Amino acid sequence: MRCLNILARRVKGTYAYVAVYQSGSILERHTDRNNASTPLPSASTQLPKPLGPCSWPINLEIPQGTIRVFQELGEGLLFRGRTIAHHRDRLPAGHSLTSILFHYVDQDFKGSLS
Repeated sequence: MRCLNILARRVKGTYAYVAVYQSGSILERHTDRNNASTPLPSASTQLPKPLGPCSWPINLEIPQGTIRVFQELGEGLLFRGRTIAHHRDRLPAGHSLTSILFHYVDQDFKGSLS
């Protein structure tokens, strides 16, 4: 896994997975699991949707309020998923969404990555 160093620190990947959401899915409010003492960004990339076009925003809860982020196909979103609660409302009928999710820790992190 390669990461462009826009973080002013060296990082290494911890885990990545593909999330497939079907019509009617809801992503409950949560923060990502914490593998390190310093929370680092999570990245989410949208993949083509097999059941037609649908913009399914992710809601990021920051101190100033909730931000709704609409991603186009292939766009990535980098945010602090371990400290910023996030969720998605119900996915409209007849649509699906596939995302690849990547998570990182400091390069020097020595704990378990499982």
